[in-house]
Amino acid sequence: MSESVHAYLLLEDGTVFEGQSFGAVGETTGELVFTTNMTGYLEMICDPAFAGQIIVNTFPLLGNYGIISGDMDASRIKINGFISKYMCQEPSNFRNEGDLGTFFVQQGVVGLCGIDTRALIKLIRKHGSMKGKILTARPEGDTLTQAVLETTTYKPESQRAKAFSNECTVYGNGTHNIAMLDLGAHPSIIKQLTACDCTVHCFPHHAKIKDIMASNPAGIIISSGPGAPTEAVYTPAIKLIKTLCEENIPMMGIGLGHQLMALVHGFNIEQLTQAHRGSNIPVRETETGRVFITSQNHAYTVIAEDAAYVNVNDNSCEGLIYNDMHMSYQFNPGNNTAFLYDRFINLMHMSNRNITTTEGGQA
Repeated sequence: MSESVHAYLLLEDGTVFEGQSFGAVGETTGELVFTTNMTGYLEMICDPAFAGQIIVNTFPLLGNYGIISGDMDASRIKINGFISKYMCQEPSNFRNEGDLGTFFVQQGVVGLCGIDTRALIKLIRKHGSMKGKILTARPEGDTLTQAVLETTTYKPESQRAKAFSNECTVYGNGTHNIAMLDLGAHPSIIKQLTACDCTVHCFPHHAKIKDIMASNPAGIIISSGPGAPTEAVYTPAIKLIKTLCEENIPMMGIGLGHQLMALVHGFNIEQLTQAHRGSNIPVRETETGRVFITSQNHAYTVIAEDAAYVNVNDNSCEGLIYNDMHMSYQFNPGNNTAFLYDRFINLMHMSNRNITTTEGGQA
């Protein structure tokens, strides 16, 4: 069980919330975002798309089933901090391996509980995006002024390196050979692809076109990742994607990859007033009218009139079909939308580019 001390959350507008710390004792700064998930905190804390951010839980209880390593998608936490109304210090689950607070101590992650999360989320909803700082001493006077300055000047993009891999890694040993530009991919993407009999070559965001093509890809995935697609760190990726689009290889973008592909194809990007973060986001397939419940984590949207998928809540674009070779989705395909991976693999078959890495021949 982690040590609990008085702690404070300072917002960039000077608002201060008082509560109790859990996890590591210390200070942390980040972009405040809230998620509507009732469960799934183990998957959230490992999602690279949260790099540079402090998560606020809308559901009032966190940690009730503890730490279950088998449900975690990565060994290292990517988030800057976590805030919840209540924190369970005595979890109950037959697979439980320990409490979340102790795990946060081990990972050096600062948490905060005992504050009015409903009031905090209302502020985030009003402003669209806010930065905040968790401290263990109440800031007042000159200390408050300095802390507010540090908060307002914080740049989430400086944390993107947490999400990036700097080397090529190969996963699986399947029939279908895929190259993935890894911009901070959610680990579930790799799990889904390898389960579909794919060999996945994950290339870093600064990869060279010659290295990607040397892997003989039957298809290309542009992965999910953190932040805005217009951030300078993604400029090399945009140039690379544009070149890859000229290779006439089936390509699918997911999350941030969807937005980057849209930029390459001439679409504009806007920041959402209300971000989409949660595992219960309804999306409609415009051709059939079918509605799917999806998992999402983003604050930007593609402006498109003829979207293949749209958000049921705000009618924003959730997916585009550019041509016979290229498509992209704002949500992470999985569960009831895992068929999108099957469609992509079928497209590789139809394009006669289904190449196997192990034997170097046609499948």
